[in-house]
Amino acid sequence: MRSRCIGGVSSSLGTESVKVHFKKGSTIFKLIDPFIIIMKIFIKIGTIIITILLFVSCNSCKWNLPTELIGRWHATNTKITVRTEPKLMHFNFVSEKAVVNIEIRNNKYVNGNIGMAKFEGGVIEKNYGLPPSVSGIAYIIRCGKIGKIFNNDPLESKSVEIWLSPIKNGIMAAELRCDKFPMAGINFLKSTE
Repeated sequence: MRSRCIGGVSSSLGTESVKVHFKKGSTIFKLIDPFIIIMKIFIKIGTIIITILLFVSCNSCKWNLPTELIGRWHATNTKITVRTEPKLMHFNFVSEKAVVNIEIRNNKYVNGNIGMAKFEGGVIEKNYGLPPSVSGIAYIIRCGKIGKIFNNDPLESKSVEIWLSPIKNGIMAAELRCDKFPMAGINFLKSTE
């Protein structure tokens, strides 16, 4: 068998084995060294970012619910629209007026009713997206699955959220959403009971 050496790579003709011999000052090391340095930097930056994200997520539960939110809130005569999609990108809308009541407790749990549908054990969370001054949303109530809101409601079950705006002049504006689709604009007033 004959062997030959080309640019630091030696191989045996007639076989499939290849041996690579590089010297520290060779061209390939000049290309690999910066690559390794850059990869080490990315790993360090990635580790720092992951640590920060873990810290933020662990502390996200440690926010205080403002006392002005705690209590019973009601909205009467709210037009609620339920959307269905019988065919892809073909929507049907059914609307009716209903009463919406929520009770926000100091332990961040929320109970209430949206028309005929009742929910218990909903959770209020701080909106960690855009700030309320930009998004208009300060808190999100995750109500979970509810039943029919009114008699003509075509959906037997749906997962809903209530997106709360900051309180202004005693009114807490909100949006009722089902799968991120807006169902209703709500103006809550706090009960004095």
